[in-house]
Amino acid sequence: MDFYHLSESLIRLRMALHFRLSEKSPREAPKIFVIGHPRTGTTSLHRLFLAAGKTSIHRAANWQTSQAECFSDYGHCRPVRQLADYYTKAQFVLNCRPVRNHLLSLGAYYNRPFSTKNYRYELRRRLRHFDNVLDILGGRDRLIVVNIERPGAMGFVAEQLGLQVPPEEAAGRKHNRGKRQPTEQTRRRVDEALAEIGASGDEPLLVQGASAPRSHDILKRLEERGRVFL
Repeated sequence: MDFYHLSESLIRLRMALHFRLSEKSPREAPKIFVIGHPRTGTTSLHRLFLAAGKTSIHRAANWQTSQAECFSDYGHCRPVRQLADYYTKAQFVLNCRPVRNHLLSLGAYYNRPFSTKNYRYELRRRLRHFDNVLDILGGRDRLIVVNIERPGAMGFVAEQLGLQVPPEEAAGRKHNRGKRQPTEQTRRRVDEALAEIGASGDEPLLVQGASAPRSHDILKRLEERGRVFL
């Protein structure tokens, strides 16, 4: 059983209920929601928003959406459909990075002896989140998709969102880099998990044969509209 899936499901329910009951800004408020996973540049995006003069909240706890313009951290558990339906002018940033690097960063950050099965479950949860976001937002023209490891990623985000930021932030100043290095055991188990689902490890978003076929079609349409930077 994937206990982390159960834990995330409960967190999603709590966050959805909180958003439904909490105070909100007017529906037309120009919010920005970062809906990627932890360890994928969420702190750097938060600093980008601050550098642009935006009010920004970066926290894993519930987002009080009436209190700021921009929100980041733990985006993979947020009620994306509810946010998009209520905030009609909101923009969403789906931040990602090559899957091997993401899993290695998680393993090093939490410093726990995760098994190959744990990493495989994490990878499948990651892919389900991407499928879900693309299905909800792919046709609304309010989503940008960005690989935070690609040079120029922060400049792309700033341009797409119309943010005026200092050159050093647009160039991609790194924030909250992990201090630990993944162990050899972690590297081996991550590679085993990737091999089990047929991933090379270099994929920043979708994995051929593991992601929903519809997601590839949606992503292609977003690319044609210039909303993707992978």
